[in-house]
Amino acid sequence: MRDRILIGYLAAVAALIGYGVDHPAIKAPTAFILPFLALGAAVTITQHQDQIVAFNQYITLELWDYLPSRADHVKNFDASQAAHQHMPRNLWMNLTGQLTLLCGPPICVLFVSNYPYFENGWSLKDSYALVGLVLTLLTGARLWQSRNFRHRVMSAVFAEAKKRQHAHTP
Repeated sequence: MRDRILIGYLAAVAALIGYGVDHPAIKAPTAFILPFLALGAAVTITQHQDQIVAFNQYITLELWDYLPSRADHVKNFDASQAAHQHMPRNLWMNLTGQLTLLCGPPICVLFVSNYPYFENGWSLKDSYALVGLVLTLLTGARLWQSRNFRHRVMSAVFAEAKKRQHAHTP
């Protein structure tokens, strides 16, 4: 689902920017439309990632106690050094990629193709830009919030998994 949303978003971005290059009348509205699409994609993508982390938390912290006793001898992935080392890098790679893909096109449309603003007082173009900027900031904030949530939950999962692993080590 996440990948389909991202592909749909990127296709919409390409179509709107490509159409806007030849049709100046659509340049100003894209300053509002692209950030709106980016925020929708960001909310959906981060919800998907947050849900995966919640499943991981459930499996490690809640379901583990109900598995057969022989499962205690299997090292949980969340207790592994590989998972622990990869998590910070993975979170930053996701954040960097999402900020680039979801906030980059709106920023380009806002500050490159529609510049200058406020030439003859306040105009509809300026309103589009202001709303677009707010939506782009909200997109970045949602991405940051998701990254922090996943970091907090996975740190707790790693700590609990490590504690359980040490409890079952002979």
